[in-house]
Amino acid sequence: MKCKFPRRRGLVIIPAFVCLVLVTLMSGVLLKLAASHRSLTRSEQRKAQADWLVESGVSRTFARLSSDTAYRGETWEVPAGEMAGGSAAIVRITVETIEKNKPGRRIRIEADYPRGDALRARSSKSLSITLGPETSGGSS
Repeated sequence: MKCKFPRRRGLVIIPAFVCLVLVTLMSGVLLKLAASHRSLTRSEQRKAQADWLVESGVSRTFARLSSDTAYRGETWEVPAGEMAGGSAAIVRITVETIEKNKPGRRIRIEADYPRGDALRARSSKSLSITLGPETSGGSS
């Protein structure tokens, strides 16, 4: 007895090929999504590190001002070996007198991490303080 329908063996490959194309497309989308997530995570890590560097700059400024009221700031370069991320950083500290013969200071701190990188994170903070009588500093 002969079969009325001829065998079409080549038709099975079409659904298999469509499935393969769909799996490849989904894999590509998942890889792109993972790369995007990794980039965002790195960016957030750099921003957090820059924020912490600014806070360290504030502490450094207060320490310097407590020993020297004539302190005007500095550019503080943090070597890569001292950073957890393995990249160098730079913190710029500026201290200005608000009014002549007054104890007030305007402080601006800006941190870049990693230093010199096109994808660096930058954080900054500005504040005004009044130096109290307990501040005993001399000028150098």
